Amino acid sequence: MKTLLSFLILLTFSQAIAQADKTEFQYYLSTSDFQNRVSGQEKIVPVIKKHEKDYIKISKLVDEKTGKRNKPANFPWAVKLDTTYYFNLRYSRDLQNLEVYIEADIIGKFCAFIIDEDTSPIISSGGANYGGGLTGVLIKESEKWGKNWISEDGKKVKLLITDTSNLELKHGFGHSNSGWKLLSRKNINEILGLSLSEEDIKNLTLEDVKTIVLEKNNVDLQ
Repeated sequence: MKTLLSFLILLTFSQAIAQADKTEFQYYLSTSDFQNRVSGQEKIVPVIKKHEKDYIKISKLVDEKTGKRNKPANFPWAVKLDTTYYFNLRYSRDLQNLEVYIEADIIGKFCAFIIDEDTSPIISSGGANYGGGLTGVLIKESEKWGKNWISEDGKKVKLLITDTSNLELKHGFGHSNSGWKLLSRKNINEILGLSLSEEDIKNLTLEDVKTIVLEKNNVDLQ
């Protein structure tokens, strides 16, 4: 049994190495590292379980030489696979998922991810925070929390957002990171630094919110 287990571990690692040889992989240990595009220097291989249209699932990051889990590098805030950036949902209290990295729709000081009916269920169902039986109830309840926005085609969507200047989460290895939150009518002024009235907020659509986020990013990047 031990021999078989060792063989399976070696096979998994060998497959990860083969995959890494074909893929450019970079990892960013903290939000600040990502914003400054300072990738970790150790040679790390991602063990990728799934690669879907809007996320990748990484079970662990291992040292290329030893094949063992690299603890300091194991919980990056973001990673880059070839030319695409993915963000670790470990750092989301609302939709936490310890192995899932999402492909954001907007990247800047404010990064955002749109959740609609086409979003992969592993993201929209809430990951590690919600049990399957509660998911439908929580999604319906989100309307009461003002976390739904209306898209151009009249559909209800959600917006997961992070302010990369708000480093509120403390990492065990000394890093400070920003957290991903569902944007709501209750927290939009606080997160985006606005002073909109309740009536103005009530009338906002998804396109309005996206425009505000993009304008905020452009101002902050100038």
